[in-house]
Amino acid sequence: MTLREELEKRLEIDYSKAPKKFWNKNNLEMIWNEEEKLYIGIDSKGEEWIASLQNTSVPLYYVKCTNPQRKGNVEVDCGALQCISITNKDNITCRKCKKSFTAQLDIPKSSQAYQTWEKLQQEGQ
Repeated sequence: MTLREELEKRLEIDYSKAPKKFWNKNNLEMIWNEEEKLYIGIDSKGEEWIASLQNTSVPLYYVKCTNPQRKGNVEVDCGALQCISITNKDNITCRKCKKSFTAQLDIPKSSQAYQTWEKLQQEGQ
């Protein structure tokens, strides 16, 4: 079993134990979305909030979608937040614009996750 397969298996176990909902610090109900593997809550203004699973055995990161979007005469990044694991930085499908992109993870060299990331790179993942 490769390191990537091992990490993905552990993450699936963590996901299966996820509480179905919780209240965040702003008293917003966050409900687990099984398909997207994250919590989603809508505030009183209709804005969507997301939260990743906490205390997982596999590092999770928030990244912004870098796909270009037109806003009037200007082209800007989509900017929608995505929650990804250390194993899937390539070919992420944006939750908002539905286009694929590759995330640029900035993992501090002093973290344990950096060693895991290096091993994944050596495996060619």
